[in-house]
Amino acid sequence: MNEENQDLYKNFKPLGNHFQAAFEEKSSKDTLFYDEISNLHDRYQKESLIDHGGMKQVSSYSDRFTMREVAFAELLDSDNPSNIDRFIREARLTASLQHPSIMPIYDMGLNDDGEPFFTMKLFQGLRLDEWREKINTREAQEESFQEALQIFVKVCQAISYAHANGVIHLDLKPENIGVGAYGEVLVFDWGIAKIIDDFEDLPTASLLDPQVYNDATLNGVVKGSPGYLAPEQIDSKFGTKDERTDVYALGGILYYILSGLKPIKSNDDLMESLNKTINGEIISPSKRVDFSIPESLDAVAMKALSLKQEDRYESVDDLLSEVNLWLNGFATHAENASFSRSLMLLMKRHKDVTFILSLMTIIVIYGISQIIISERRAVKNEQEAIAALELYKNEKEQTKQLGKEVAPYMVNDLLKELSESSTYDFDKALRIAQTTVARDPDFHEARLVLGRTYFIRQEFKLAAEELSLLPPSLRQNTKLYELAKKYSRSKNDEDLLETKELLNLMNELKHMQMSFLMAGFAEQKATSVKDKISIAEYMLKVTNKLAAPNMNLKIKVLNDDVLDIDLSDNLKLSSLSGIRNLKVKKLNISNTSIKITLDLSRMPLETLIIKNSKVPELQSLTKLKGLKNLIISKKDYSDLSKRNKINGVNIIRE
Repeated sequence: MNEENQDLYKNFKPLGNHFQAAFEEKSSKDTLFYDEISNLHDRYQKESLIDHGGMKQVSSYSDRFTMREVAFAELLDSDNPSNIDRFIREARLTASLQHPSIMPIYDMGLNDDGEPFFTMKLFQGLRLDEWREKINTREAQEESFQEALQIFVKVCQAISYAHANGVIHLDLKPENIGVGAYGEVLVFDWGIAKIIDDFEDLPTASLLDPQVYNDATLNGVVKGSPGYLAPEQIDSKFGTKDERTDVYALGGILYYILSGLKPIKSNDDLMESLNKTINGEIISPSKRVDFSIPESLDAVAMKALSLKQEDRYESVDDLLSEVNLWLNGFATHAENASFSRSLMLLMKRHKDVTFILSLMTIIVIYGISQIIISERRAVKNEQEAIAALELYKNEKEQTKQLGKEVAPYMVNDLLKELSESSTYDFDKALRIAQTTVARDPDFHEARLVLGRTYFIRQEFKLAAEELSLLPPSLRQNTKLYELAKKYSRSKNDEDLLETKELLNLMNELKHMQMSFLMAGFAEQKATSVKDKISIAEYMLKVTNKLAAPNMNLKIKVLNDDVLDIDLSDNLKLSSLSGIRNLKVKKLNISNTSIKITLDLSRMPLETLIIKNSKVPELQSLTKLKGLKNLIISKKDYSDLSKRNKINGVNIIRE
């Protein structure tokens, strides 16, 4: 071998050794896990008993295929064919409902004895009744109601989803609702649920035949839980079981959340409970407890628990809308039910507000003209003067009476202006409040609202003056009077509180709706964007008590004081109402618990980031005025994978 060939051999020898080793190497593919499951004969291994009822028992099992704990349901009496069908029916119907707050069914089959079983999520948490017993309502009233109603909202969303898929639950109660340690809420036990015949075009209807799967609820036996059982579940003369039957039960659950008591007080006597239900003998929760319950929520619960179906909320979404109004600091429609009827009668008499005001003007002009005529006649004749004076008194009394009739409507108009307006016209609110008191100086509610309006505008001296004219019993029931006197000593009505002082005042006040309105007024008057951000940040923490201790808030100020806000990775963040008055151009709510997006419509958003969020669906977001870009993660909303734009909004996956 010459010298040149020796060099070539030395260079390629390592490469040849490498190929030789590769060809001689045996396959070493690791099949450990495959071998493990292929040799398993019993997939499920029992751990412990969880609970049992009349038809089935539920135990904790280990799923040796997936290496996770599951809840394993099996029949107690498998000799009864009807029990077997009811058991399978419950599993199939529950499995057809795919929602984060509905118990998921994992598997279904027959055991070695040919008996049916199904597996589901092993829920680690408390039943709602157990969770509610831990709440000390007297010490943390506002916070407790906020947290409990967030749970109630999730339950309503789950039932709304079931209704949209043609299924009604018929056995809703606190014992059938689970509350997890990390915010998860699950609705259990769909054993007596019913498929609505009218929903033939929905996915559930195509899988489950109502004529077959509803037989289990038509055996002539009253099914459900006393206290949450609707009248039509006891006696068909009250109507057929439909979505409003579940609305009734949800009203009972809201009643229990507010008071800790069942709607029907019956000393555990079943017949007494049923009789009280069909007779509508339900006392409002605020009258059964010795602590304060918000009047608006009290009214919502009682409307949902109406004896007649047509008097309840038409749908779960309507009930949910009411609760969301309260959660966002607004008044509900239900609390004004009795006043609305009075308003309708007034409108029927006077057609509309314009006609009322015109009529008042005519009456005043007529009264003045009569006074002038009477005075002229008085010169000629004493008797005519006396008659004219009497006529003047009558007309003045009529004008005063009409003013009293109009005053309640104007109070309602004021409350609507303060609570529902997106622009918060506080000058208009003040004019309405002043005019209302002028119409009827003895109308205490109007004077209280005027005092509150001055207080919101930080005109504390005027607020204290108005509130001092109220009866002592009414004045002592509110913190406003003492706080108005306190802060009137530290500033003039023409000046505004420093941002730090305002936040201290809202801490002392501890009134959510008043705090929202005061924040809105301060944000309108503030000249510094830094002050606006401080106020909004405070309100964001107040409305998100669970997220507040570790809240991560990043704000960038762009041109023209518009903002770029990053709220991502705040897992317990559930409300955006605290920042709804800011000029937010870009918002990131990724990895949060935000589901209710009502407040987004108030912001001039151009870019919204919701990666890994819990927003239920995108359609409503794409209708936000001015929104250009909606950013989601690659795994979110898989049904939209081929769509890059919805309603003109760019859908961007990152």
